[in-house]
Amino acid sequence: MVRAVEEQQRDALTELLADSSLTPAEQSRRFWHRVADATLVHGRLFFELSALALQDKPYTRPLRDALISIWLEPLASLYLRVGVPAEQAPTYARLGLATARGLLFDLLATDDRTSVDQAAALLDRLTGVTAGGV
Repeated sequence: MVRAVEEQQRDALTELLADSSLTPAEQSRRFWHRVADATLVHGRLFFELSALALQDKPYTRPLRDALISIWLEPLASLYLRVGVPAEQAPTYARLGLATARGLLFDLLATDDRTSVDQAAALLDRLTGVTAGGV
């Protein structure tokens, strides 16, 4: 289930990134809302299985192997579009992924969608996505 949802989210990001009529800020905003909506449905299971993967439970090995690495390339593409140098884009991607997952955890813990959405928008500003470049 978690792999299927994650794959759907990556496919959605790829589709958004391919839409050249959208600014990187709009791509990011749409992706954030899609992921946050999905988290309200499947997020608790994701975080529960992620916790088990971090304990190295054998049945979670495929999830653990893909928790981070599978997201870095598509997220780096977004940062490259706003002018992040190629050698720094994977680091920006890792920061964006870690922050987004923390905000999704916050959303599940607090149910404060407004504050979490504001924090996600701030991340975009801090990383140059909203401002149109670094």
